[in-house]
Formats: sequence, C-alpha cells, structure tokens
Amino acid sequence: MVDIAWLLAQYTFARCRHLPLHIFYGSDDKELEEISKKLPNVMSQKVPIPTPIGCHHTKMMFFFYTDKSMRVVVSTANLYEDDWHNRTEGIWISEKLPSLPDGISHVNNGESVTNFREDLMKYLMAYKMPKLQPIIAKIRTTDFSSVNVFFVASTPGTHNDQGKGIDFGHLRLGSLLAKHSAPIDDSCPIVCQASSIGSLGPHPHVYLLGEIAQSLRKDTAPVGIRKQPKVKLIYPSL
Repeated sequence: MVDIAWLLAQYTFARCRHLPLHIFYGSDDKELEEISKKLPNVMSQKVPIPTPIGCHHTKMMFFFYTDKSMRVVVSTANLYEDDWHNRTEGIWISEKLPSLPDGISHVNNGESVTNFREDLMKYLMAYKMPKLQPIIAKIRTTDFSSVNVFFVASTPGTHNDQGKGIDFGHLRLGSLLAKHSAPIDDSCPIVCQASSIGSLGPHPHVYLLGEIAQSLRKDTAPVGIRKQPKVKLIYPSL
C-alpha cells in the first residue's frame, strides 16, 4: 500500500520534492498509476503478479546519494500514514554503503559475509521488470561488506527446489537456520506474529505444524528424531 499524497508530503518536508522518485506498488491505484502525468520526476509501476493468489508485499526502500553511496531500508510498514504514525513497526536501516572504486570488479569485492548483496539482487531480478535494472546495476557496484545480517525475501509465485536450494520464503529461512542457528531445545516453542492470516489450509495445525514449523525449528543439531515444538501465533483480533 502506498499513500502517494502522504509520501510526497514527506518529500516536501525533506526538501526533496524535485528529486526523482520511483515507486513499485502492488495494489491497484488509479492516482499512483497516473502520478507521472502530474509530476514528471515521479515514476510508478504496478508489480506484475504471475499467479492469482500471489501478492507484492514488500516494504523496502533504496536511497541514492550524490556521493554515489546508497542505503537499504527494510520495514514492516507500508508507505501509509497510519502505519508510520499509529502502529508499532519494525525497521532495519543499513549504513551508507559506498560505491566500489572505479575499475574494481564486484566479482570478488564488496560482498558481505552473509551474501546480502547477491540475495538482494536475486530478489529484484526475480520480478523480471526492466525498470528495476538500473537499481540492480547500482547495487552490483556497491560495497556491502559492512552488512552483517541475512536478507530473506519472498516473491509472488511457486518456488520449486531444483537441487540448488530455494532462494525465497520460509524454506530459505529454514536453510539459514540449519547452517547458523545454535541447537535449540525442543521444549522451546516457536512464537510467530502476523498482521493477518490468509487461507492456508483447512485447519491451523495443517500449515503451522507442517511446513512453517519444519522450517522455523531448524538448527545445527544433528538430524534425528525430534520432539514437535509448540507453535504460538500472535495476530490482531477483535
């Protein structure tokens, strides 16, 4: 969700209204669709969804600076006034990431220990959108070596393991936990929080104790018979 009037107001307050702004959005919005007719420096594009039940749910921003550095911001908030002013949200902000020096190849330089840059580019390339190519090109030539977190994304569509592993979703999270998480006592419950719950199966235990729990319970302990952990889900309700 993007509240374009509120977003442009923030740009005005920051004295950035004249700078280029690119918005990629998921929900149909006539005002967003035609915003470039009113403001030529604002470009918007609806993200194509390959399946009827998929959605573009990302809340992420890229900031580009005049010194050729950039910053990545990942949040739980939509670009919507209520989310930023009236709700408790989470946000991760990278340091300013410098551009790699001219003549220095990105192949062996500028990657983080967590492969953050590669995973971020895989995510953006998965959308197959030409207007994302300049952003991908900039990320490719940026130094991400100071980043020490993993990037786990989800993209619309169906993802099958072809023997190379899966790059997105809870299966990707599970693979990272299996490599990096210290052994966890089976008596420790899995606690999840969701802003809403879709139609994920006929009964909660089908999906919570099946796919989701199998991914979230992974750790570096030897594979063997394990006790099924409890799953506790927190979500808004009346």
